[in-house]
Amino acid sequence: MIRADSAVDTGTNRRNIFQSRHQRWTELARDLRAAACLPGEFILDASEPVDTYIDVVLFETRPTILRRMAALLADLVDATADRLAARTQVMPLVTALSLETGLPFAMIRSLDEGGGSRVEGELHAGERVVLVEDVIVSGAHTAGAVRALRDLGAVVPGVLAAVDRSRGRSHTAADCPVQALYTPLDLQIPDQARPCARTDASQATA
Repeated sequence: MIRADSAVDTGTNRRNIFQSRHQRWTELARDLRAAACLPGEFILDASEPVDTYIDVVLFETRPTILRRMAALLADLVDATADRLAARTQVMPLVTALSLETGLPFAMIRSLDEGGGSRVEGELHAGERVVLVEDVIVSGAHTAGAVRALRDLGAVVPGVLAAVDRSRGRSHTAADCPVQALYTPLDLQIPDQARPCARTDASQATA
């Protein structure tokens, strides 16, 4: 028995053979916006109010989006990379990218997870490791992950992200090049910080 959604996926793959990278990028932007860009008032990690929240769970749990995103990101992976790495919250995306590129990956645990090593999985000093992120906001989490890799002797040639809404701060925080498939402008969503009456930003962090 063939599931209906499997038949649709096959059709999508067949179309991708004849589509340019720009066409695939544009279609994915449209689908990402429809699936995961939620209007409303939100306070991001950088404590700045915005009108649209990009819910990573809504796109990282959709194989039709995840597969196409990994295919586009694969073109941006440093050709000299030995390994990928990602924070545990980004496991769906880095797994898809690992399957697409054939590169192994390591997992970076957050400091508040407790127990175990900061970096799980195989990782050797001197390896060139590309950090994978889903949505970068302030760049603080990204910078912490880069430091964790460097502390173990890894060389981090760059960071790859699905979306970068840090407005350039991620490059400074991570102290290495950051490439992203999309910015808020690409997704046609507002990303201008605006005044907010809230005093407790922790009520709606993203």
